[in-house]
Amino acid sequence: MSIYEMYETDDDNEIGGIILNYGEGIRIKVARAGGANSNFAKAFEKATRPYRKRMDTGTLDESLANDLLIQVFAETVVKGWEGITDREGNKLNFSVDNCVKVFKDLPDLFSDVKESSMSVSNFRFEEIEEDVKN
Repeated sequence: MSIYEMYETDDDNEIGGIILNYGEGIRIKVARAGGANSNFAKAFEKATRPYRKRMDTGTLDESLANDLLIQVFAETVVKGWEGITDREGNKLNFSVDNCVKVFKDLPDLFSDVKESSMSVSNFRFEEIEEDVKN
């Protein structure tokens, strides 16, 4: 396996998104958090600029840092979803506000989406081609 096969990614998918399938019709489309998705870096910089000094000194409240990250993900990483409902089973259309609410209500889902969208392997050409075959 060459170094290119190990690390080359598809810029179109990094920006346009891939589908994370959670079964039973629940699918979340995510762009890469980083890489070719420069909107993520720009939004993160803008959201954290007022808190830079506290971040540098390690005094930024963890809850606030997580809220900022959730907001940036909802704006720049999550591109849409299918099959997401509220606690009562009512369909939730994708919007930034709904995405923020769901991620705050379900922090483990946010962790999974964050990890998946930051993983280079999910955006590699070889992985994408394998997913298409399956």
